[in-house]
Formats: sequence, structure tokens, C-alpha cells
Amino acid sequence: MVDPRVVVPESIMLAYPWLATRTADPAGDIRLRLEALTLLGHPYTQEVIDSADAAVAGKTELDAMIAYLQMLGTSAGQGGTH
Repeated sequence: MVDPRVVVPESIMLAYPWLATRTADPAGDIRLRLEALTLLGHPYTQEVIDSADAAVAGKTELDAMIAYLQMLGTSAGQGGTH
């Protein structure tokens, strides 16, 4: 994510170096976003929603992006839309 061409020199993927330096905001509206996604059919549990602020604390936006990319497809068969 910081420099994709280090891994694959011919990559056309964009670099996102600022994600590694920006802190994810645990005081933001992450709980509201998860609740909204639940209404749209994503299978977030109340436990996940309640622990979202703590899960983000101390993480960078890059950490959050990687976690998101890793979960893509894991909700298949669980009522998820990813």
C-alpha cells in the first residue's frame, strides 16, 4: 500500500503512503457507520459494534485498510454483500 512497486515493479497500483502516518480516529463515527451497514445487511454483531472504538485505538489508517481488505469475501454465506 505504501509503495506497491517494491513488491511488483510493473505494478500500476497507486501508492497510499499517507495511510501509514495518519492515525485512525477512534472518536469518530465508526459505531454509527457499522450500525448503518448492519441496516444494509452486513452481519456486524452488537459486540463488534460496541468494541469498534477500542479496536481502532492506536491503529493507523493503513492498519484499518489492511483489515478491511483481509475481511473482503469472508462474509460470503453469512448474509454479507461483499
